[in-house]
Amino acid sequence: MQLNKETVAAAMRLLGYDDWQPNFDVPNLNRPRERPEELPGAGRFAAVLLLVYSNSHGQPSLILTRRRQDMSKHPGQIALPGGRQDDGESLKQTALRETCEEIGVEQMRIQVLGELSPVYIPPSDYTVTPFVGWYDGSPDFVAAEYEVAEILEVQIDRLLDPATFIHGEVSTWNQADPSNPRKIIAPYYAIGPHQVWGATAIMLDEFIDRLRRVA
Repeated sequence: MQLNKETVAAAMRLLGYDDWQPNFDVPNLNRPRERPEELPGAGRFAAVLLLVYSNSHGQPSLILTRRRQDMSKHPGQIALPGGRQDDGESLKQTALRETCEEIGVEQMRIQVLGELSPVYIPPSDYTVTPFVGWYDGSPDFVAAEYEVAEILEVQIDRLLDPATFIHGEVSTWNQADPSNPRKIIAPYYAIGPHQVWGATAIMLDEFIDRLRRVA
């Protein structure tokens, strides 16, 4: 696939994803597509960014992060850079601000090309909106020590390879006992020694599906 900013922009302009069903849903988790109306309060909102760029070898890539093991929620899991929406800012602004804070890139070099379907995360009661951005140039990454244990540069060709899609055992955060994660069988992307599953994989799956349709 010839992947560049124009290809990604074309993928993000595609319609017909309102009822799209990702390959990474886990039926036994009973994950609702939206926050259930019967829950109290208004819920919480967050945003993440799929930051696409050309790596030092000229290969189209994106960034994932590994959360610190001492985080109170989802410790050690692989995620997209992003976080909670602050008062007075748009979700797009949230995605950009949090990404720059977490991985140390320059916001002025990021062009946001569109957004993907929001994903509701029941354990933390957040609705997360993913945005897709193109980074102009070769970024120098600096991990935020308070949150990011590792920055993972992932070539998009790896995600497009069907061999990267696996069903197997994963460890999921146990809200009742964070020190004792549950084991479940779920689909995931195998990225080196890491398993990318759950909400992050759902977001990546829509992005990859869009790219395949414009290839």
